[in-house]
Amino acid sequence: PEGNVYLLFGGVIVIVAAIYLSMLSYRRLAKEQKKPSAKGILLSVAAGLLIAFFYGLVVKSLDNSFVTGGAGNLTPFTGVFFFAVGITVSTPIFNPIFMRFPVEGERVRMKEYFTGNLKTHLTGVLGGFIWMTGMVVSFMSAGASNPAISYALSNAAPVVAIIWGVFIWKEFKDAPQGTNKLLTAMFLLFIVGLVLITMSNN
Repeated sequence: PEGNVYLLFGGVIVIVAAIYLSMLSYRRLAKEQKKPSAKGILLSVAAGLLIAFFYGLVVKSLDNSFVTGGAGNLTPFTGVFFFAVGITVSTPIFNPIFMRFPVEGERVRMKEYFTGNLKTHLTGVLGGFIWMTGMVVSFMSAGASNPAISYALSNAAPVVAIIWGVFIWKEFKDAPQGTNKLLTAMFLLFIVGLVLITMSNN
């Protein structure tokens, strides 16, 4: 990879440590709520492995003038457009499976989607818009740095998720004493890791 390799990998290691603290925090919460934590951890690992590969595949579809490692003819905008098309096509395939065999809760039917109010659907549309906009910016920034650094910085999303999970959804309100210290350390490690990765491009 380009840039300072030591800072880049150091940042990655720090973020991995933050992820480990996140796992410990959720395990403590699951134990308090008497929920099995192994299933959640295994699902998280599986999802992480799958999502780790998609970015590289999308980058290869882009033109080399936009991003290092690109081997295709697409711009960041058209690349994200086709990525969105792929999501649209695959959603009707995978959604019914997880609706019939949910990770948690009862089964749901597709018709229940249409019972949601306008605010709920617009919130989903807004989330998709933010996601796609972030991807476009990420691909454009990859040309200014390199895909490794750009992808690592795009994973600042967990920091936002931490803020929402802790302060908005209050996921850890029933967590045992001491969990807040783990969450604080996790948040700080994420920030330090992202700073190191950013500095590695200098």
